[in-house]
This record gives sequence, structure tokens and C-alpha cells, in this order.
Amino acid sequence: MSVSYIASEALKFNKDWFSFCKIRAGASQTATDTDPYQTEFYYNTSLHGGQQSSNYPSVIPPITLKPQRVNSYEAGTNLGFFKDVMTVDFTYYYKRSFDQIIKTPLPVSAGAGFALINEGILSNRGFEIIFGATVLNRKNLMLKTGVNFSRNRNKVVSLGEYSDTYILAEIWGENGPQMALKEGDDFGTIVGWDYVYKDGKPVVNEAGTEYLISPTRVPIGNASPDFLAGWSTQLNYKNFTLSTLIDAKVGGDIYSGSYVTGLQTGQSPETLKERDGGGLPYTDITGYTSNIGVILPGVHEDGSENTTVVHYIYKYMPNAGGWGHFLSKPGIVENTWVKFRELTLSYNLPSGFLKKLRVFQALSVSITSRDLFYIYSSLPDNINPEGIMGAGDAQGFEWGAMPGTRSLTFGECEILKI
Repeated sequence: MSVSYIASEALKFNKDWFSFCKIRAGASQTATDTDPYQTEFYYNTSLHGGQQSSNYPSVIPPITLKPQRVNSYEAGTNLGFFKDVMTVDFTYYYKRSFDQIIKTPLPVSAGAGFALINEGILSNRGFEIIFGATVLNRKNLMLKTGVNFSRNRNKVVSLGEYSDTYILAEIWGENGPQMALKEGDDFGTIVGWDYVYKDGKPVVNEAGTEYLISPTRVPIGNASPDFLAGWSTQLNYKNFTLSTLIDAKVGGDIYSGSYVTGLQTGQSPETLKERDGGGLPYTDITGYTSNIGVILPGVHEDGSENTTVVHYIYKYMPNAGGWGHFLSKPGIVENTWVKFRELTLSYNLPSGFLKKLRVFQALSVSITSRDLFYIYSSLPDNINPEGIMGAGDAQGFEWGAMPGTRSLTFGECEILKI
């Protein structure tokens, strides 16, 4: 259901600077199902040593199963100024997803790894605003531009009565971080092994060589961006059109496995400082002194400041994290980037030329390049900001990401005479 009210027509606006005003709102409920046969208990069959074998399923089916549903509410406005030379489109939305079908983990003693439940509740709210403008409008020359911003926030309202945690994804099993959903948390929370803190400072052991690690995994970041943005332009000159698109993601964390393993193995350029003699004076067990020492920032368990100079290796292994039961916190990095996403040049063949061909009503050719380069990235070591592991809702991990690829496409669009 949706309604709209064009105030500029109903109230007969007579102002050139405020030429259009539309107010709109809507509400809807949608439903989705899941795979068939989810309510039945059946054995899995396979071959073992050439013989037929059967085993219990890994998921306990629900007694009843309802479609998962979403109640959606939206309100917004469209504004036009100076006879629509400038436009504004604003939308605010709220969604409540309930009867979510999720697999909740079970202890091994249950005989299955998961139980399929139908009780999850999520809330989703956000806004999007789009600014458009015609900067230049001449006989053979036109320039249009547009900027958009959006922000979205999800919250886990309930996971039902069967579980208080739902694991979306993890890296390195029990040794690494997870993306975990807990009631009351923001969607996208990353939990992992953090420092032990005293008065807000990380605690170092008595030898000054290693940080103490939290006894359980705790929230250490969130993958949800602060906002997304984009900037598009279109320049028309006679039969030529040049279009560009720049988009950006601001804020949001990821756990970068490539970064921490690079620190752990010495492959990151960041590790060169002390190796090249840029550290503190350190005397090894043979009595030789060189500038390869570091002091791990932090305090001891009694609250005293750590002042012990140790070999630089303790800065990076195991205290930088990486493969093994090490700290997860150093691998949490902000993933902000600005990218030149697309550049397109197209040409519409003149109508006079097409009339001579007697085949086409319209014909255009174009060349498009996508994913050209990053204008800015907050990630270290030239790691691909969009090289996230997996797909779907779990967007908080990166490990061994391949470099980004550019594409170049030649296109042709035609309308034939019939």
C-alpha cells in the first residue's frame, strides 16, 4: 500500500525557485520461504568402502515451519527547485523481519550440529538522500551531476528461546574472530580475542614480551559502514556522452587476515623499521647491541608502565595476531575507501546517416571501463578493500584477497526499423 500527495499541484505553487513538492509513504508485508522438505527427518545416505551407509542429518527439523516475513514502512519526499534544475529525493525506511528461519548451533551431545528454528527477529532502519542538478544546459552542451548518501542500521531483536548467539561466519575456528549475532547487538558485530585492560591500557606480562589475552571472545569491531556515498556526472556534447561514477564507503571495520599474517611473517613493509635499525637500542644474550628493540605499549598487572626493551620479533609475533590462538584486535582495521567506479564514452550516430542505411532507427556505440582505481583506501599494504571473504551478510573478514581487476567493455545498442 502506498500513498502520495503532490503539494505543488494541490496548493498551486507559483514560485520559480520551488517548483515541485511530492510527499509519499508506503507500507507492505512480504514473505519468503525456504528449501522444501525442511520439516521432515530423514537419513543421509552415502557409500562407505563401497557399501551403502546412512547417517543422521546434521540439522534437527522444526515441528512447524512458517514463512519468514518482513513488515516494511517508508516515507519520503521529492523536491524540485528552479524548474527542476535542482532536485532532492529523500527516503526514510524501517523494516521488521520476524519468523526468521535460521540454523542455531547445538552442543555435540544433542546428536546434531544445528536446529532449524523459526523465531528470529531483526530490525532494519535507514535513510537515503539524492541530490541532482543540471549545471549547464546549452544547445549542444549539457552537464548533469548527482550525489547520493545512504545509511543503514540493523539490530538483532531476538534469536528465539533456543539460543542467545548465532554465528554468521568465522575465520581460523576457535583461534580467530567471528561475526556473531546476539540479542540487542548491532548487526555486523565482530567478536574476537582482545587485550586484557587495566585503566584503559593493555596489560603486558612481567617480561614485557607478550600481551595478556581476554579469556573469551568479546566485541572488537563492527562491519557496518557509517554511510555509503556516490557521485555521478554526465556530459553531453552534440552526439557524444561522457559519464562517470565515483562511489565511497565510509567507516566499518574488517578483520584483515592478510595484514596480520604479513606482520607475523615479516612480509608487511611495516616490519622493516626495526629490522633496518630504526628501533631502540637492544642488547642480546651475546652482549651485542643494535637498534632493533621495541617497548610494547601498555602496563603490567600491577598498573606500572612497561619500560622493558625487547627484541622486535615480540612486536609482531605473537602480539600482532595471525594464525594461531593470538590476539584478534590488531587485525581490526577501518575499511574506508573512495573508488573511481566507472567511465563511459558513447556516441549516437547521426540520424541523417542512419536514414541512408535504411536499417536502424537509432544506433549508438560505447566504451566502458569499470573499477578503474581507488582514489583513497584506509587499508594497509595495498590490500583490496573489496576483497571480502564470502558473500551475503558476513562482510567482516578478509584473508588472502586477490587484487582488484579492471574491465573494458565495448558496446553497441541499436533499434531496428520494422
